[in-house]
Amino acid sequence: MNRILLRAVLIPVLFSLLGLHGRKRKKPRTRSEGRSNEGDSRKADEQLNRGAVDDSDAPADSGKPKDEGNGQPPPKKKPKFEFDEDMVDATWEKHRPGGYYDSQKPPVKNNVYHKDFTKDDLRAALLDAQQNGVDRPRGVNSDDIMRSGKYVYWNPYTDKPTGVNGQTGLLIPVAGDGNMKTAYPFES
Repeated sequence: MNRILLRAVLIPVLFSLLGLHGRKRKKPRTRSEGRSNEGDSRKADEQLNRGAVDDSDAPADSGKPKDEGNGQPPPKKKPKFEFDEDMVDATWEKHRPGGYYDSQKPPVKNNVYHKDFTKDDLRAALLDAQQNGVDRPRGVNSDDIMRSGKYVYWNPYTDKPTGVNGQTGLLIPVAGDGNMKTAYPFES
């Protein structure tokens, strides 16, 4: 009696509660001409090689760049930070050889540019870092307060040093408003 009750009442109720009553079984993958699925792939490759496939049924995104054909250049990426010539001058005066950090007692050599790293190199590095730099959060200060803004790390992966200690990259602190605060040599 319990089995009949289970089959007749309980199972349909469970199926309806679980929503299984309307599901269809998955159809097994078809086999072309009695061969395995591997044969299907081979047959499709043969059709492509013979040119028997028409491109008119190709998907809408056929691998072409989206901006091709509309006559407009691709949109520019938003820069990671902003700077002006005054900021480049101020940064150069602080971090150049013989500048503020080099003349401190004792000198803060990890913040001084290499003698072969020029102001033009700095400007070019900042322009490159605007597009290709890596963003990192600034973290917390000594009072455990989260600082606004971010750091942008930049390393061109060349052998030319940026700092007197052999650093090859730049660390660029960026304020919360998106403006560069300074830039100094950094070993990345």
